[in-house]
Amino acid sequence: MDRTTEKKLKAAGKVALGAARIVSGIATATGHGFLGSLLRQHHMIHQAARLGKYSAEGGLNMLKEGVADWQDATR
Repeated sequence: MDRTTEKKLKAAGKVALGAARIVSGIATATGHGFLGSLLRQHHMIHQAARLGKYSAEGGLNMLKEGVADWQDATR
């Protein structure tokens, strides 16, 4: 495997993981999933929303970094 392909695969992995973190953050913020439902059952939906927000923001940053890495690999 050449260097360009390796860089593109790493960038695609970052993009995929960032998208997964965004989806996970949204699920947590809305009270779904393991952590979101646990917090919802204990009447802590505001904390679930805050935790989901941080997760989604981290995922968005990771996604942007992956896209930037992909663009660098194609140059």
